[in-house]
Amino acid sequence: MNLLAANLKMLRLQHGLTQKQVADALNIERSTYTYYERGRTLPTFSTIQKLARIFDVSIDTMAGVDLQNLTAPAEENVFFGDESGNTHTLHQNSYSYIYQHSSLAALPEEEQALLLKFRQLPADKKEDLVKQLNRYIDELDME
Repeated sequence: MNLLAANLKMLRLQHGLTQKQVADALNIERSTYTYYERGRTLPTFSTIQKLARIFDVSIDTMAGVDLQNLTAPAEENVFFGDESGNTHTLHQNSYSYIYQHSSLAALPEEEQALLLKFRQLPADKKEDLVKQLNRYIDELDME
């Protein structure tokens, strides 16, 4: 199994998602996503970008770092960059860090699906959607 396939499965499980939920978020068949996790086929670059947004990790982290064995000596830090050019530091127990920052599993399925779709949007579209939601909520409050 290749590193990307192993990381896809680990990230999906960390987020408490099924293969079907991830496939639905990508608008692909579950069997296609299963092939990604098994390393039988490789997703396109645009699909990898969507997966990185769904799992809230950088493409480099998802595809180029062995997340199952990611640890560093106490004196060292592991640095990685995200799509925004920000640098993040993972300390010794980086697996724990990644897991603690993925709380999708605690959400109801309907909210998980919404969040997965939201994560795939470009930043400007996210801002537009949040503004629209805020306007809608304000209108409901006035009723």
